[in-house]
Amino acid sequence: MDREAQEVVERGMDMLEAVANKLNVTIEYLWPYLVRQQIVEPIVDLILLAMAICGVVVFFKWVPNSGDGFEANPKYSTIGIIMVTIFGIIGFFAMGEFVCDLSGLLNPQYGALKDLMEMVR
Repeated sequence: MDREAQEVVERGMDMLEAVANKLNVTIEYLWPYLVRQQIVEPIVDLILLAMAICGVVVFFKWVPNSGDGFEANPKYSTIGIIMVTIFGIIGFFAMGEFVCDLSGLLNPQYGALKDLMEMVR
């Protein structure tokens, strides 16, 4: 192992040890929680994404199906623009976070190590 990699590993272990000491536990006790968090994050992102999609679908089911559409109901048009914008932004960020956190769902140990290395750098 080269010198730089060794330093990163040592800083990571020091960081884990400092957190474990503050919590009065061992590193072996702390590690499963870091791994479990890698599984929780993408699931929360999927829930947010599903809520955003449901919000848009519910809105379009809620709007009356008249031949004139939004033009006949300006109230629905304003509410629709606001709702679709909010749910679209939430869905966009949830999808981006889910894609970034997908490695933690598929291989939680790798995700925990990756997050730890990002904290160290």
